[in-house]
This record gives sequence, structure tokens and C-alpha cells, in this order.
Amino acid sequence: MTNIKASDEYLKIGDRVIRSYPLVDIDEINLPSQVKPYTQMNINGYGIATDLFSFLTSVPHADCVVFNQVVQIPNQRKLLRKLQAKAKRHGSMPDPSNKIAKEDIEEVLDRLAVDS
Repeated sequence: MTNIKASDEYLKIGDRVIRSYPLVDIDEINLPSQVKPYTQMNINGYGIATDLFSFLTSVPHADCVVFNQVVQIPNQRKLLRKLQAKAKRHGSMPDPSNKIAKEDIEEVLDRLAVDS
């Protein structure tokens, strides 16, 4: 192929240009400790969950948009042990609010056992 040109700003193949636009400054990554996988939009008075990257479908003059993201899955065993200890701690205190908290935690643990 003789119609490929590479520069610091783009890669050109024939009459098509490929560019990379980072969404994060890789020299200084200042991300929050937790990020929701969606954002809420209010449409006609209803809260609708919307993909955080939905704007990528409307990039002007782009035939194709490719993006990647990294998803980190926490250590589930560690979190399960932590939840079990928390439920046990709430169960040891004779208080109605602790009883409700223990039931809520046990419901989450049951759902995790069924749905993984």
C-alpha cells in the first residue's frame, strides 16, 4: 500500500483520516473514585438513564467512531465478607433500625447468591 500517511496528529489511509481524541488527560488522570455507568436525563418529566458516551453517536464528520473503556470489577469475595460482617454487627444490636438494616443487607446477599 502506498496511500498511507502517518503524522503526529492523524493516520491517513487513502482519502480517510483516523484521529485519536483522548477523553482523559493521560499525563494527569483525575478521576473520581466511583463513576456511574449512566447519567440521568429529564425527558417529559421522567428521569431516563442515558449512556455516558451517547454523545459519540453525534460526532460531526465521522463515518465510524471507536472507543474503549476499562471496567474494573471489585473483589466480590471481599465485599461479600464485608457485607456479612456488617449484617452480623447490625443483628447484634437490639434496635429496630438495625433490624431493618440487617434485613436489607441480607436481601442484597440473597440477590447476589442468586444472580451472582
